[in-house]
Amino acid sequence: MIRAHVWATSHTGLVRKRNEDSWGVTEMPGAAEDGEIVSADLAEDWVVAVVADGLGGHPCGDLASRLAVAAVLDAKPRTADELAGAVHGANDALYARMADEPETRGMGTTLAALLVHPGGVVVANVGDSAVFELIDGRPRQLTVDDIPPGPKSLPGVPSGVVTQTLGGSGPFTPVRPHLHLDEVRGDRWFLLCTDGLTNFVPLSDIARLTTVLCDESLPALVSSALDAGGLDNVTVLLLHCEI
Repeated sequence: MIRAHVWATSHTGLVRKRNEDSWGVTEMPGAAEDGEIVSADLAEDWVVAVVADGLGGHPCGDLASRLAVAAVLDAKPRTADELAGAVHGANDALYARMADEPETRGMGTTLAALLVHPGGVVVANVGDSAVFELIDGRPRQLTVDDIPPGPKSLPGVPSGVVTQTLGGSGPFTPVRPHLHLDEVRGDRWFLLCTDGLTNFVPLSDIARLTTVLCDESLPALVSSALDAGGLDNVTVLLLHCEI
């Protein structure tokens, strides 16, 4: 049995007219008012957490991210193969909706997912939404950013370019999710977020702000992104689990 506590929040930012980020966790409601913190205790055999960031400049980014999150959670993955399959299924779901509704054609999203199971964890991602493990106050990124080669953009100067997404084009394009697996058991902390956080808040600040109580760290992380201009939607999810 996995015992976990989850805190999550999402904010539209100060510039965008709508929030195209989505998040969800096994057996936990994902809906919340802008900036509201949702938290819950979970006791499950498996826990799945997902964040997604709809593509700006494309139609229906909010729909794309919601569909992707729902597809992964509905698949109820229990293994690395099943989590990878769920990500492929989310991509299929976006293209199926685009085929049925031409006005959504071209919609797309990034996605990062964490599966906690009795033997350890599995992480999968497409795009540049991220999963970090927090170890002694140091964030260790478990995902691989799908961005062009070269130095990552400095905080406050996002590239705006991702090299792989779910959906995002007219003709069907398959994806190759990045996978991280480990069999580490014990007391573990994870941070899932969209690039509305990592593009604008230095990793050193993220490390500092996640060392405080979680009810304080989430608003502090969002406030830091807003203080940097709030140019993008920002979603942050913290998960503490005992494996």
